Amino acid sequence: MFLKTVHSWRFHLARLFGEHPVAIAMGLVSGAVLIVVACIALILWRNALALEKANDRRGQEPATQVMRTPQKTIQSLLPGFDSAQFVTQLNAVANLTSVRLDEMSFTFEESANLPYLRYRVKLTANARYPTVRLFVDRLTQAAANVSLDSIGCNREDVQVPLPKCDLVFSAFYRKGGNA
Repeated sequence: MFLKTVHSWRFHLARLFGEHPVAIAMGLVSGAVLIVVACIALILWRNALALEKANDRRGQEPATQVMRTPQKTIQSLLPGFDSAQFVTQLNAVANLTSVRLDEMSFTFEESANLPYLRYRVKLTANARYPTVRLFVDRLTQAAANVSLDSIGCNREDVQVPLPKCDLVFSAFYRKGGNA
């Protein structure tokens, strides 16, 4: 009986593989990947459980994955606030990369909960896409405390040669370092 069942299964599998070899191969590969992912998840879960038990035995809180940067580190890395210097850098990079800056607005954000000051700059630039990318790259290289928050470019009309790009930058400064 068992031998007859094995031969029957072998016949049906050989027929199915002959008619749909790619589908069978994809199913086998998918099954193997699923088994590997399940094994990795099980190993990670067991390691996390063992770490939590070890922390409980020592009377500590469970380990968190949030890394907190000490305030002294932030204070030593960020420059003191100087809006004139930032505007000078912004205009110098714009002139260097031939980007025409049309509109600029500045917002100063100070939060008691954060160990730094944030100077947000919204500006409109008219230039070709590669030139705008070069402007962003050069500005973030020139000022390590500046990051690009958002960018959006569009053309009013097909006949307009240069797109209009709205950029938002944040410049971070240390608290108490006003110039």
